Amino acid sequence: MAQLFANDIKYLRIYPMQKKSEAGSALLELIQDIGIPSAIHTDGAKELSMGKWKSVCSDFGIKQTITEPYSPWRNRAELNIREAKKKIHLLMSRTNTPKCLWDYCASYVADITCLTANDIYVLHGRTPHEMVTGNTPDITEYVEFSWYQPIIYYEDLLFPDTKRKIARWLGVAHHVGQALCYWLLANSGQVIARTTVQQLTDDELLSPVIQQEIRDFDLQVSQVLASDTFWNSDSSFDDIFSNDVYGQECVEPYDPSAEMPNQNEFPDYDSYDQYISAQVLLPRGDSYEKGTVIRRK
Repeated sequence: MAQLFANDIKYLRIYPMQKKSEAGSALLELIQDIGIPSAIHTDGAKELSMGKWKSVCSDFGIKQTITEPYSPWRNRAELNIREAKKKIHLLMSRTNTPKCLWDYCASYVADITCLTANDIYVLHGRTPHEMVTGNTPDITEYVEFSWYQPIIYYEDLLFPDTKRKIARWLGVAHHVGQALCYWLLANSGQVIARTTVQQLTDDELLSPVIQQEIRDFDLQVSQVLASDTFWNSDSSFDDIFSNDVYGQECVEPYDPSAEMPNQNEFPDYDSYDQYISAQVLLPRGDSYEKGTVIRRK
C-alpha cells in the first residue's frame, strides 16, 4: 500500500508502505524531504488521526482537520489518488511491467507530476516543485530515461565475466549515492541502485544481438517473478492506497451515491448527456461553491 500527500497545485508525494500503521512514518519522511506543512487535511481513518501520526503532528505543530463523513471529494488527495492510478496503469500496461514494481512506478509518477508545469493560475507557468520548495528543479535525472526502459549498466566484475549488463530503469534513487543514481531491475529480479547507467543507442536497439539479450533478460525476470505477476490492461489498484475511498472499503459508513462520477468510466460521448443540469460542488479558495453543468466540451 502507499500513503499519498497532495495539495491544490498538484504537488504530489507517494510513500510505499507495508501496513497502514506506517502512515505516521510516511508523514515524518515527508517532513524530512520537503519541510513541515502548516496544516494537513485527512479522512477519519485511525492511522491518520491516532498513534504515530498524531504524535508527529503534535511534535511539529501541524494543524490537522478531518473531512466530513460521506464527502470524499472534499479531500484533494482523493482526486490525486485517482489521477495517479490512471498514470501508473498507463505506464505499466504499455511496458508490460511486473505488478510487484507498482510502488517504484508510483514514486516515478509522483516525481514527474511535481516537475511538470500545468495550467493552474497561481503557478504562473512554474512547476509544483518550485512553488513548494522555492527552487527551480533540475530535471537532468529524468530526461534521459523513461519508465521500464531497457538500459545497460556496468559492474566491477573479475575477468572473464562481462562488466556490461542489461537491466530495466525504475526511476531515480533519491536517497542512495550521489546525483544520477537510479533504481534498476536486474536479471535476478532484484532492484539495485547504480550510477553506471547508459542508454542503448538506436543502432544497438536494432542489433539482433542486443534484441536477443533483452528477450533473454525479460524471460529470466518473468521466470523469477512469475509470468502471472505482469501487468495487463485488466489490472487494478484495489487496496493499494491506504487513504482511498474509491479503491477499497472505507473506514466509516460510506454512501455510494456520494461518490463523484468519473466521465472516463463511460465508453462514448453520448453517455455524458446525463450530466447536463447536474448539480456539483467545485473548490473555490478554501471553500466549495455549487455549480450546474450546462454543456459538455
